[in-house]
Amino acid sequence: MIKAILTDFDNTLFDTRQVKPNWEEGKPNWKAIFARIPECTLYEGWKETITDLNGIPLGIVSRNFKGLIYRVLAYYEIYHTFNPVIDRYGIDKAHTALPKTELFALAMQHEGFNKLQRNEIIYLGDEATDIVQANQFGFLSGACLWGTLQPKTILTANPTFTLDSPSDLMSILRFSAE
Repeated sequence: MIKAILTDFDNTLFDTRQVKPNWEEGKPNWKAIFARIPECTLYEGWKETITDLNGIPLGIVSRNFKGLIYRVLAYYEIYHTFNPVIDRYGIDKAHTALPKTELFALAMQHEGFNKLQRNEIIYLGDEATDIVQANQFGFLSGACLWGTLQPKTILTANPTFTLDSPSDLMSILRFSAE
């Protein structure tokens, strides 16, 4: 039974493709990135799905930067919906990005996740590496096809579930409860 949800940020929760060039060209131009936050759109169906989750713990584990994640969440007024929000540096702001498995371990220390077994948590992602790492960590995995740039590759990573839209998450939760 799925008792908690962790999700990737970029192209899973939000479409951030419009602003990615601003941080992929060497040192990020944060002023330009923050000015373009309205272009980071919440994928259709997420707002309703978040409302329907009714207290199921929901967090973000992303290789993006916490400052951007929090600003986008605040812009869309869903800031308090996600706990934890773990970015590429984890909690202590390491100087180098941590592997996603270490980020998963940090997320499991948070309330709502810390008493759960790994197989009671689903991680939603848009890339094959998200699926592989979630599976290796012992999470259930969900391949989000609405934002992926690699639809064929993500399916070869053996996701536990395949989602065509965020609303599919509700069916998966009902299925896992049976």
